[in-house]
Amino acid sequence: MSYHQPLELPVKMAIWEIKRGRKIFALAEYNGGQLEIHNEQFMDRLQASDSGASLRISSLRMEDTDVFKAEIILTNLQIQTVYFNLTVHEPVPAPTISAYTGRYSEGPCEFTLNCSVPTNTSLIWFSWMYREGDSGYRHHANGSSISITLQNLAETTEFLCLAQNPADIKNASFNSQQICQNLKSSA
Repeated sequence: MSYHQPLELPVKMAIWEIKRGRKIFALAEYNGGQLEIHNEQFMDRLQASDSGASLRISSLRMEDTDVFKAEIILTNLQIQTVYFNLTVHEPVPAPTISAYTGRYSEGPCEFTLNCSVPTNTSLIWFSWMYREGDSGYRHHANGSSISITLQNLAETTEFLCLAQNPADIKNASFNSQQICQNLKSSA
């Protein structure tokens, strides 16, 4: 968390606080080149820079999600106040793709792909990309499921499911060749 406005004078001290609803709790104070931590939750996880105008939290935890307030006090005693809304997100679990066969009639191969993650993690959204043969990936659709109809069964089409939240992204891939061959041989 950094105060990004240009400061006209040097920083005398910085006071960092946590704002929860209407209550404010002391976090840390930077004064005379020293950072004094006032909150046990952040002990050994805070680093100050820019004369205390920047504060880094290491080893983020879900419970670190909060609103932080910094009062940057300049040498002329002018106070610059800034708020930071920190949201910590869990890493995205590796997604898995399930294939549900449709039908094979002379020509197209039809199936549905469903992408899911093993846990009930909030704030995950899904998108799909595909590529034919050795071509580059192209966006296909958003959402956890897609229905596919492939006209050219000789072409290998790879589908890539992207599971993501604001902090992380994971993917899984599925190759259409095997499912289309199975549908064709069972027809």
